[in-house]
Amino acid sequence: MDGFMLVLVLLVLGFQLFVSWRLLASTELTTTQKVAQICLIWLLPLLGALVIHLFLRNLNGQAPVLDRRFVQQDEQMTDLLD
Repeated sequence: MDGFMLVLVLLVLGFQLFVSWRLLASTELTTTQKVAQICLIWLLPLLGALVIHLFLRNLNGQAPVLDRRFVQQDEQMTDLLD
């Protein structure tokens, strides 16, 4: 049982370090925001890291959804409209 707890603690610490590293590498946030979120990660061990991880994933990973029905005008079309 002690070995299981040790592995669990090491996994949680590793996840917190990973999220902290991703947060510090982020360029979209100010220093004040980074400090507040680092505190959240380490004061709420697993929950804080999970919340910040999801926040960073949404902040960095979402590309705008493209409208597949949109047809971009080309130069020939604009000449016809003039």
